[in-house]
Amino acid sequence: MTGKIKFSFLMPCWNGEKYLREAVDSVITQTYENWELIFVDNGSTDSTGKIIDEYARKDFRIRPIHIGHLDTVSKSRNAGVDSLTGDYTQLLDSDDYVSPDLLEKCYNRIMDDGCDIVLSDVITFDNQKKFKNMFTGFLGEYDKTLDGRAAFKYSIDWQVHGWMCAKSEIVKKVRFDTSNFIGDEFSTRVMLSSGQKIGFVDSVYYYRYNPLSTGKNPKNFIKKMTMINNYSKLYDYSLSTNCDLCVISKIIIDCYAMLITFYIQYVNCIKSESDVELKRKVNFFFKEAFHLCNHNRRFLPFNKQKLFLIFSFDSFHLFRIYLYAFKFLKKL
Repeated sequence: MTGKIKFSFLMPCWNGEKYLREAVDSVITQTYENWELIFVDNGSTDSTGKIIDEYARKDFRIRPIHIGHLDTVSKSRNAGVDSLTGDYTQLLDSDDYVSPDLLEKCYNRIMDDGCDIVLSDVITFDNQKKFKNMFTGFLGEYDKTLDGRAAFKYSIDWQVHGWMCAKSEIVKKVRFDTSNFIGDEFSTRVMLSSGQKIGFVDSVYYYRYNPLSTGKNPKNFIKKMTMINNYSKLYDYSLSTNCDLCVISKIIIDCYAMLITFYIQYVNCIKSESDVELKRKVNFFFKEAFHLCNHNRRFLPFNKQKLFLIFSFDSFHLFRIYLYAFKFLKKL
């Protein structure tokens, strides 16, 4: 099947030889044929470059871009954004894959309802091929559409995801935030907010969960802690776009929850770590994130949860003590 709409897949990759063929094959086998694959080889030192060049020689729709290594996936994505020639862009990571009918169903939804963003179902799986449904339509329904304001709201607590097929003009305008370890947490939400009509289809994006993530290494906590900046940016963005108070308060509470989670992970990992400078840097980042929450706590609705936060926000030392009451916080 083909049509007048051209789709671009945007796929960044660094040393992804292990799963790369599965990802690219899922693009090649699409039942809708009017597409291109913008593949950004982010200075790979394995056979990634050779594999994608091999595919490109066989299919002119595959367009590799070989660059020197950039330190975040967002920078890698941005290196490919200006090369997009499709009307719509589907985000795809090199260790994930999509169902063969993804583009065909996106095309039909766009033609039927004029959507400028389309979201498929998402199924997570691990290296043992254990599958789990993560997103199914919008709360299980496919016939609904959301405007950008609603999509942004529901994305905060992950009722709407960011593995989107969006108008390329939106992707080019927003681009990907490069100030954080995982900048798409912020950027994809802004893209959703920029959409006029967001629709849903029952094709599938398969997301690979890697339990051996380098995020569990204490030396990566400096990078991981920059993810707190996502909440600072989301907070500023929610104010500038006059979001509802419930959205603003949810952003702050989520920032606090992430702070707690990171700190507990850090304490568990750092027991055997003797790097004094690492400890100093990580504690600095925790304090910065703590002060972000403290400054914005006035936006929290007054309830038991806010009372708990106020007590723990009185000082960073009290905050660390109150972390041990995290289980109690989860029950509030």
